[in-house]
Amino acid sequence: MPTTTDLRALGRALGARWSKATTTSDCQVDNLSAGWDQLGDHEEEHFLNPAEDEAYSSAERIAFLVLGDEPDRTAARDFWDAAAPEVDGPTLDDPDFLWGWIEGALDVPPAD
Repeated sequence: MPTTTDLRALGRALGARWSKATTTSDCQVDNLSAGWDQLGDHEEEHFLNPAEDEAYSSAERIAFLVLGDEPDRTAARDFWDAAAPEVDGPTLDDPDFLWGWIEGALDVPPAD
């Protein structure tokens, strides 16, 4: 089983790769940045560790931020299939992986 450090590093690498591959005409990185900035520290923690009775998983909620759409599970699944095809369901919903993914995606400077 991967360690917390391994999952965070994997998330960072895949988030950075996704961000670099996102075109400048695509507002997805901006959507993620703006949505994440609106959350406070407590809300970020809850966002990545939702209660058992939450309607959507953490990965789905991040996809909704990125896509800027109303919640749509099919669109969220399609997003993650493209953004992190190497990652399966349990890893995809791991808070350490998702923290790393967000860090990696937002640490990449925008393309010129």
